[in-house]
Amino acid sequence: MNLRWTHVTAGFVFLLLSGCSASGSRQDVPCELLRAGDVVFRRGNGTKSQAVLYADREGMYSHTGIVVQLTDSTLRIVHAEPDKTCGDSLKLETLKSFFSEKNAEKGAIMRFACSAECAAQAADYALKLYNAHSTVFDHDYDLKDSTQLYCTELVWRAYLHAGIDISNGRRTALNAPSFSGYYLMPSDVYKNEEGVVVYEF
Repeated sequence: MNLRWTHVTAGFVFLLLSGCSASGSRQDVPCELLRAGDVVFRRGNGTKSQAVLYADREGMYSHTGIVVQLTDSTLRIVHAEPDKTCGDSLKLETLKSFFSEKNAEKGAIMRFACSAECAAQAADYALKLYNAHSTVFDHDYDLKDSTQLYCTELVWRAYLHAGIDISNGRRTALNAPSFSGYYLMPSDVYKNEEGVVVYEF
């Protein structure tokens, strides 16, 4: 897929990736439905989310994260998101917070066709990165650099560590002043036919 932008400012493109079944409402997202390794998607309300969706023309979601299990068996979401107030390190939050009205107007939980052990291995890798406090948000969106990660890259690399490419090699082509090349967008993961949406709102 080739996206050619001719009138996009560098400033707008900078916002581009910063966001980046059962059905019901956000109020009744059943936490008991989750398992470690599930990938969560949300469509945000802000300018950054709209920029991601503008670039990811075939996408419904602007941000992703992965469900992890803590030592006390509680489930949380690890995700990569730039944050001027708290720094650019990986974030850990509850499902309720991730899907809050402030953060999401639409959301989905996807489970991939692999064993629970494989999914847990991906989740453990993401949690290990979070606990190390050394991985920061990748403002260059460079898939060749694994020391910094953006949201979709985080969940993709977590599953790569478990031996699965959840993007099936998909990339989205962009041609803009500050971003020209192939990027891993939320829809590149969401369109994987081996992923099953277990909940959406």
